[in-house]
Amino acid sequence: MPRVYLFCLEDPFSGSRPIVFYLARDGIPISHDPLLRNMGRISL
Repeated sequence: MPRVYLFCLEDPFSGSRPIVFYLARDGIPISHDPLLRNMGRISL
């Protein structure tokens, strides 16, 4: 999840779907729903 923190710091107003795109670009396949669940767990 450290990359999610970095993406949120770069663009704090982007939603989860752009973050899914950024992670896929870096080779980390994750879908929208699990990412939202994990973002909720870490309070983003």
